[in-house]
Amino acid sequence: MKLDGKVAIVTGGGRGIGRTIALAYAREGAAVVLAARTVAEIDSVAGEIKALGRKPLPISTDVTKEDEVQRMAEQTIKTFGKVDVLVCDAGGTLGTRGKALWELDPKAFQAVLDVNITGAFLCARVVAPQMIKQGSGSIINITSAMGRQGKASFGAYSTAKFGEEGLTQVLAAELAPYNVRANALDPGGPIATGTALTNPKIDYSITARPDVVCPLAVYLASDESKGVTGKSLNCQEWNPAHGFGDLSQYLYKPHAA
Repeated sequence: MKLDGKVAIVTGGGRGIGRTIALAYAREGAAVVLAARTVAEIDSVAGEIKALGRKPLPISTDVTKEDEVQRMAEQTIKTFGKVDVLVCDAGGTLGTRGKALWELDPKAFQAVLDVNITGAFLCARVVAPQMIKQGSGSIINITSAMGRQGKASFGAYSTAKFGEEGLTQVLAAELAPYNVRANALDPGGPIATGTALTNPKIDYSITARPDVVCPLAVYLASDESKGVTGKSLNCQEWNPAHGFGDLSQYLYKPHAA
């Protein structure tokens, strides 16, 4: 198992990509801390992890609140004594999708920045000292292609993801002397989860399942990626290049002809 003995924190771990990564880590031998606001969701995933024979630690956490993020880190270290991996997946468009920037309420714009980039900053801020103390660690920020090329009608989210890409670069540069790495993981395209699966407007022939991110997420968390830092990697490009199949293997339906 690639993550045997490691301790991973996954924010947004109660649903979607976060849940999928948490379960992938458990299958590879990691103990997993599930951090999200909805207790019922992280408790449910904790049950799935227990069924795999691994130890979960669900902690109700709003990543935009400094005191809650601090408490999450303290509980993790108290329980496991270390933090090997931090996955920052908590985020979203928060209802701003489909609006031009000048149509956005400033508070709505700020809320998207808070959960996507400030949340990642706060989590890295409390975990980095422990990783420095250990002399090892991996921070993985879940980003998007919209963090490298702006997309109309996704102004707040795209702005936040540009910031998260920059945050990753800075963390990589500052933590490199301590053998701690930081990388951005881009799912590589549309991912359908939860209520999105009931949306008749979504073309599932080009929509990937969340598990498309698992091979790269496991690689970046494992010792196999030692020395890899400051990168922004696209799952749908990385997977076939490393023997994990092309996009057709992760679609909800066979790709339309």
